[in-house]
Amino acid sequence: MRDRLVWAVGILVFLLGTTIVLFGSQTYFDRNQFRKDFQKLLFHQRVITLALKLLSDAKDLETGQRGFLLTDNPSYLEPYQNSRKTIIAHLDMLLSVSRKSPYILAEAQKTGGLIAREISILNRAIVTQEVSGQKTALKIITDGEPKARMDALRVSVGNILLSQNREITILESIAFKDRRMVRRNFLLFLGSSFLFIIITIVIIYQEIRKNSKLLRRLEEESSHDELTGIPNRRFLQEWSKVEILQDRNKEFSFTLLYLDLNHFKAVNDQLGHAAGNHVLKAAVKRFQSALREGDLLVRIGGDEFIAIIRGTLSPMEKELLVQRLRRTLLHPSIIPGNVSIPFGLSVGIASYPDDGDHLDDLLRAADKDMYQDKMSQKTGRSTKMDSV
Repeated sequence: MRDRLVWAVGILVFLLGTTIVLFGSQTYFDRNQFRKDFQKLLFHQRVITLALKLLSDAKDLETGQRGFLLTDNPSYLEPYQNSRKTIIAHLDMLLSVSRKSPYILAEAQKTGGLIAREISILNRAIVTQEVSGQKTALKIITDGEPKARMDALRVSVGNILLSQNREITILESIAFKDRRMVRRNFLLFLGSSFLFIIITIVIIYQEIRKNSKLLRRLEEESSHDELTGIPNRRFLQEWSKVEILQDRNKEFSFTLLYLDLNHFKAVNDQLGHAAGNHVLKAAVKRFQSALREGDLLVRIGGDEFIAIIRGTLSPMEKELLVQRLRRTLLHPSIIPGNVSIPFGLSVGIASYPDDGDHLDDLLRAADKDMYQDKMSQKTGRSTKMDSV
């Protein structure tokens, strides 16, 4: 009886050991394959992101150049020059990333040739306008069918996007099949060892946690305004939770400024959304130059911004800061062209903790003060040193 028990235990241990080794080998392979597939997925997503940025840069490049040719306004050259730098940088990044795939590299090189040709034509048109005038410069742009050139660029980038979406679909299909195989192996090994089940559950739980952390990290990266690059409302809310809730018992104070661009809608209506975007970007740069290093500037939507000034400001310091913001914003004018629009700035002020313990309370107080300032400017009775 004892010998049989020893044999039974020995067989059970052998089966258990074999099961653990097989399952461990399978698990090791699956995890390595998952990492490889995940790296491939990140690669394809990176290529897609860079390809989309190239299209956006090309559009901005053409918009800035055409704005200069049509209006002869040098202010359009700044977004043009910036777009030219970014499109070259994104193209270099795409070429560097694409070395892993001969097909993508070939398409990226083709796209680079189209971009280089377009930049050459656009540069030649700008130089020609400065030397020979607008009519000759526009002729350079219209010759060679500019729509055909942009369509060729879109087709080339579209080929890259199509191939990458196809690869992502294949990876998702492979991942789905791999998951089915893991389940089947799990059922086969289920009767052999309870320990095997525990190990499997632990591994799956760890992978789920890793994926959850990755999703949370990607979600946190969406806390900045796409147009201006500064923090958005979501960032401000998270900032307030850290600074206000965690530091409530400490000596902590700040001043919140609610900034609203007067008559911004008229800019969009009369000059178009491209000009409106230009004004918003320029306003952000002006505001940042007027604020101190370490102060926080947030775009909460449309033409409304929030500035957070650390520390307590005296009434005179607040007035001087508002004066500096208005003067920096309005002189020289940030409105492109020679259009006469009564552009201005309304400012509301609230202080923490005097005007509220929560961000929402401070925003309401500052919004109310900003509205009073806007009404005062309309009636000519503003008290915030609006004469700049």
